[in-house]
Amino acid sequence: MRATLFILITMLLAGCFPSKAWLYRSVNEEGRYEERYKGSLNVSYGEKLDGKTSFSINAAGNLEGKFGVSLQLNVEKGSEVKLDLWELTFSSPEFENDIITPLQKMSLSVYGRDGNPGYYKYIHPGESIVGSAENETLGLSPTDAYLTSATVSQKSPARLFIKLPVFIVNGKRISVPPIEFELVEIYNYGYSLQ
Repeated sequence: MRATLFILITMLLAGCFPSKAWLYRSVNEEGRYEERYKGSLNVSYGEKLDGKTSFSINAAGNLEGKFGVSLQLNVEKGSEVKLDLWELTFSSPEFENDIITPLQKMSLSVYGRDGNPGYYKYIHPGESIVGSAENETLGLSPTDAYLTSATVSQKSPARLFIKLPVFIVNGKRISVPPIEFELVEIYNYGYSLQ
């Protein structure tokens, strides 16, 4: 009891506090990637598609009866990538029917340089994504990272399957089987300035 009280007081004085979070962790450990930053846990799943072109996806739930998904597509310089359908399909034993959520756009953050401000480059449904390594001159990456997200107004199921669109990389069609996730409760730690 004293040790628990000591830890709680120390945390409060240090300005950190526990916060409950619901994350989806891939059942397939091979592509699972977990990292902590300042006490917060981030869990992603990723696969290489072709060359250095790859994707990563993560999902989380909340108390408001929604869950959200973030998809990052890393495009190798000189590669052209298309999506056959701009949508994600969610299924679960807890759903009556699959939920299909359209993707509105993908964004690439282009960093500012030579006194010019940074900006976002957007790709919309039906457009090709071409890897040009926009930030390579800053020594950051020979690939471009395009991001998109989707939110579903549905209680977070214990098991969730996410079906990605078919990726067409330099004319080659690459289909990824549905990725199975399980909902896990964790405690992250937030920080406040004192």
